[in-house]
Amino acid sequence: MTKKKDSNATSNAVQLQPTSFTEINRIHRQALSARRGSLVITSALGGEGVSTFAHMMALRSADNGQRTLLVDLNLRNGGLSEAFNAERKIWGLAGRELNEPLTDLIEPVEGVQNLSFMAAPRDDESVQFLRDVQRSKYFLTNLEHQFDQVVIDTTPVGALNRQNIDPVLLSAAASRAVVVFMAGVTPKDKIHRCVRQLEEAGATIEGLLVNDYRNPTLQEELLKFSDGVKRLSPAVGDWLRQKVLKSTFLS
Repeated sequence: MTKKKDSNATSNAVQLQPTSFTEINRIHRQALSARRGSLVITSALGGEGVSTFAHMMALRSADNGQRTLLVDLNLRNGGLSEAFNAERKIWGLAGRELNEPLTDLIEPVEGVQNLSFMAAPRDDESVQFLRDVQRSKYFLTNLEHQFDQVVIDTTPVGALNRQNIDPVLLSAAASRAVVVFMAGVTPKDKIHRCVRQLEEAGATIEGLLVNDYRNPTLQEELLKFSDGVKRLSPAVGDWLRQKVLKSTFLS
């Protein structure tokens, strides 16, 4: 696989921020650390951090010595394929044998032991092929024979795009699924509807991941408070701001 882009425009899927995820260690242990299989990552809405989390889970599994495959099936934006600077290929699934190894579509990630990547397909025939739950199960089972863990980045459940592969269907076909949502941003009714759709389809939901990336930190809140104090008492406001900035607990 070609090297990752060095540009500042590189996707957040590469520039990981582990502290943005309050549940990642627990969910990784529960979903991947001790079991083989496939894991679909999805969300209720777009922009929830699905690609970043999928990449992070794959890295954790690879670090644990598990042969791990990260698959980009997020056809809504293809962020992971762009982040890895990976060429999207014609998968040709409809013309392959069901158990045929897909080695021509899989590339090792340079510099990361035990991790391989499968860029998003660029042929409509393969997209149509994976819109059947039984064929998706065959596809994932095939990959599971080659890898200990298969992590799949998908589109949001609420995304309406005829070129998408339904993440609900993929979740039902996979061993398990995780739903990511943005704390303080994603409406609760959207989360409940997403989870209900997955459960009704027969998906095994391993957990809900809270992404608090957009929530202000305690330091940011205290700095905002010090600015308010400064309007009433500049000296006290400046003193409080310096205390907050110098605090090792808040940094």
